[in-house]
Amino acid sequence: MNKKELVDVVAAKTGFTKKKTGRAVDAVVGAVSEAMKNGESVALAGFGTFKVTNRAARAGVNPRTREKIYVAARRSPGFHAGKALKELVSSIKSAAFVYDGSPHGIASLYGHGITISDGSLRFTDPSDENRVAFGQLNWTDYVTHVTATLVSGSGYGVYYRSDGKAGLQPGITGYCFQFDPGLGQLLVRKVVDGYESEPFQSVPMPAAVVAALSSPHDVSVSVTGDHHVISVDGAVVLDFHDGYFSSGMAGLRSWNDCDPSFSAISVIPNP
Repeated sequence: MNKKELVDVVAAKTGFTKKKTGRAVDAVVGAVSEAMKNGESVALAGFGTFKVTNRAARAGVNPRTREKIYVAARRSPGFHAGKALKELVSSIKSAAFVYDGSPHGIASLYGHGITISDGSLRFTDPSDENRVAFGQLNWTDYVTHVTATLVSGSGYGVYYRSDGKAGLQPGITGYCFQFDPGLGQLLVRKVVDGYESEPFQSVPMPAAVVAALSSPHDVSVSVTGDHHVISVDGAVVLDFHDGYFSSGMAGLRSWNDCDPSFSAISVIPNP
């Protein structure tokens, strides 16, 4: 993450303009730098401490000539991570699946396969129904992240805890989160042998999402035990309990005459 990306994230979290956020970031960096210039430490509870280390003069060796040299005393800036930050970083698990801009690891279950366009995954024939899957059947607790843009059509779906079975009917079994502007809803169905149940969880599509249907939206589908939490653009839209399916792969789908574009796809194990 560079400075611009940091400003973007902070602005999004605080609601401040990027211009004001940029000034605030500059002010914080300036204040920390000035304090360290004066030999002071800056402690941020739960994050860590910026501090200056005094290094005494010492005898050294030139690595090229092997001659003995004198290394003058100096001060060095440093950062010591706090306990909370260390625990947070150490708890992060490696991704089980990351879309790398290629078809690697993605199995076509139904339809005419996928096309990679400018790094994004798209279905080769949007006029037909399409289904793909990725991952392992023994996956249990994980979060699937997808950035999706609905280029045209009524919606798309995200499979999780599925068996990855190919075909139409009979076909895949598992949960399917459905992003459906056609119905004006965000919903979850159970799918058995390719047959989808009536939605057993649903909410109206948020007004902000409806107003920007053609824009990319970040979808997060998390499941731990029987607890499901689904977010769109960082906001929780569905939070429920259901233990009908306990394990399985992740995947994506579209319906007839739907053309979604997917990027930033990943699956990360939940603690």
